[in-house]
Amino acid sequence: MHKTLDTQYVHLELRNDLLIGKYKKGLKMTLEMAKEIVRIRKEFTAHKPFRALVYNLGVISCDKKARDYLASEEAVEGIIAGAIVLDSAV
Repeated sequence: MHKTLDTQYVHLELRNDLLIGKYKKGLKMTLEMAKEIVRIRKEFTAHKPFRALVYNLGVISCDKKARDYLASEEAVEGIIAGAIVLDSAV
């Protein structure tokens, strides 16, 4: 199975059970954005388990509430394993 979805905040690509997400350039992540991205991701994957590869190269900031939400059980539901690619030494 291979399908793609381009949204306002992220480009998603599903290859079998691997989800590849690429955040849009210049993104300043807020809690509302994070919740929308998770909602869209869950719909896109039909709530089935998958592995995730996230390219976090476009995010220039992420507020604490968004970070906390993205680390929550609700947000990571369905993710079997994940990796994040960054362009920062931090």
